[in-house]
Amino acid sequence: MNRKKLEPNSGMLFIWEDSKIRNFWMKNTPTSLDILFFAGDGKFLNVIEKTKPFSLDNIQSSEPSQYVLELMAGSAKIYNIYS
Repeated sequence: MNRKKLEPNSGMLFIWEDSKIRNFWMKNTPTSLDILFFAGDGKFLNVIEKTKPFSLDNIQSSEPSQYVLELMAGSAKIYNIYS
């Protein structure tokens, strides 16, 4: 939140002790992100690309997720990551 810039090849990793449907929003985030969701075993689940800054839209994992990685918008396309 409130991060104005995210460097290429960097990101933010969220780790929880359990797996469940994860929900995010961009309310206090002024930069667009790609948000990637992963299961507890590390399996890639889905990606939401190019999120809208300051949006209250619900961004959600497609299945129960234990890990979420936020990257600079466009990274999923650069690294060929698709659900």
